[in-house]
Amino acid sequence: MLNGFGLSQRKILERLLKNKEGLTIDAIVKSIDITRTAVNQHINSLEKDGYVKKHSQTKTRGRPSQIYILSEKGIHLFPKQYALFSALLLKSLKEKLGRDGLEKFLRELGEQVAKSYSTRLKGKSSTEKVMVITSIMEELGYESSVNNEGKNMIRACNCVYHDLATEIPEVCSFDLALISAMSGRKIKHVECMAQGNHKCSFKIKEALKTPSTSDYQIFEHPIN
Repeated sequence: MLNGFGLSQRKILERLLKNKEGLTIDAIVKSIDITRTAVNQHINSLEKDGYVKKHSQTKTRGRPSQIYILSEKGIHLFPKQYALFSALLLKSLKEKLGRDGLEKFLRELGEQVAKSYSTRLKGKSSTEKVMVITSIMEELGYESSVNNEGKNMIRACNCVYHDLATEIPEVCSFDLALISAMSGRKIKHVECMAQGNHKCSFKIKEALKTPSTSDYQIFEHPIN
């Protein structure tokens, strides 16, 4: 995640990561051995982009010195093992619950998350719901769009759980249940990136008899 930064900015971010209490400009200058002017320029740029923020001030011999720390955005630049933990957790659940049990668990989780968006969907027409759902998916990290005039096909050109879904296909149950419960309609998984397609496509079908739950058809075509 630090590949887009120059060497000096990477050093500043790394020093701030190791010093959670924060550092002054002078302390940064001493730790990475570049000019004060250069450090000021880099800190201003990093602060403007939201990676660094002002924390507090400390008194020195002269005027108070500003202390800088990493922001949440800055902290998230550094590697984390969410995917590894998620994979271990899902594998353990699959061993205990079986394939059907894991799918049921993820389905219920998707329905639960869908309820948190109910106020945004209340009173919307079917077409309006599809547009709102597409926006919600974008907020969740999908590059999604509605791809036909009938507004009954949502497509995503990325999969936010791609590695997990490739290893543990039941993960797709979460997305399908989420979309189904939000739309109040059955969903057909027409294309799946985890199964070798270039995108994921979700076809919105007939209305559900029980809108509070979900119904969907898992993509099960073999990879060509």
